[in-house]
Formats: sequence, structure tokens, C-alpha cells
Amino acid sequence: MLFEGQVLGVIELASFTPFTQIQKDFLNQIAEMIATSVNTISVNTKTELLLKQSQELTEQLRERSEELEQRQKALQSSNAELEEKAELLAQQNRDIEVKTPRSRRRGRSWRSAPSNSRSPCGTRASSWPTCRTSCVRRSTRC
Repeated sequence: MLFEGQVLGVIELASFTPFTQIQKDFLNQIAEMIATSVNTISVNTKTELLLKQSQELTEQLRERSEELEQRQKALQSSNAELEEKAELLAQQNRDIEVKTPRSRRRGRSWRSAPSNSRSPCGTRASSWPTCRTSCVRRSTRC
């Protein structure tokens, strides 16, 4: 059986008498019809297989798409929370700046004071490492 130049199968027939020309022509026509039917069945089978694969891939794509949408929503929610926290932190920083005197905001302490000023224990600020050592020995606090 030939279909468009491709061999799809072979049919073997036997007879006690030789086939007449009409019978041979009939068998050739039937062989063409059978070849066409076999080819159609083969193509339909391949089409069904491809359809199943396509449906499976579509389902996988849908599942991944839903998962990505859920992740995107979670990220958006997380971003919104972070923005709220950032705004709250910025507001708290502004509130702290308003409440804190300027001298404290500049970080002034006796350690950063001019060299002629004194530490709480009475030692000059410029000799703080020495003061610290001596204060530790005397169990006092700088």
C-alpha cells in the first residue's frame, strides 16, 4: 500500500486461479483506499498525541501563571508593608529631630569638647585615654 510515495503496508492475497484484470484493478483501488485510511488513522493518532501534549503544557503554564500571580501579590503586599514601615521610620526620625536639642544632635560630649574642658571626673578631655585608665583603677566613672 502506497500513499504519496510512502509505503504504509503490504497486503498479501492468494487465489487458486489467476486474478483477472478487473480483479487486479479492483484490488489496486481498494489498496489505495486502505492506504488513505491507514494514513488518516496515523495522522489522527499523531494529532491526538499532540493535542494531549498541548493541553498538558497549557495546564502547566496556567499553574505557573497562577503561582507567579500569587508571588507578585505577595511581593506587592510586602513592598506596601515596607513602604509603610519606611514612612513610619522617617516620621519617627523627624519627631526625634524635633525633640532633640541641637547640641545633642551634633554629638557633643565631653570627649569631643575642646581640650581645655574637663571630664565628669575632673580630668582634661584631651587626655581621655589616661583619664579612662585612671578612672578604672579608682573605680570611678568618666
